[in-house]
Amino acid sequence: YKIFADCRRKYILELTATEAVLSVIDQSRKKQSTKMVLLSDVNYVEYYPYQDCASLILHAPYADMEVPLWPFGPQAQDVIDFLEGRGVHVINVQSDEKFPN
Repeated sequence: YKIFADCRRKYILELTATEAVLSVIDQSRKKQSTKMVLLSDVNYVEYYPYQDCASLILHAPYADMEVPLWPFGPQAQDVIDFLEGRGVHVINVQSDEKFPN
């Protein structure tokens, strides 16, 4: 059921110089949710590069926002490059880099 439900969701990620906004539209339930974090508040980002379930988790003091990257196909790398270009610390979980406290 979860795989079917994920296929019926539409993900819209808006990145600006100051914020990340993720809107999830659930077409099955006809519901929409939106999450936002300010990029200046993001302490670090966990990057899970696995092809079939790639995702990012943005960690800010007031929220952890999970962004699925698999729906974005090849543009997923553009999201990572944009965040790194804005000075956001992105940690690839496959590397030996330690997570900040």
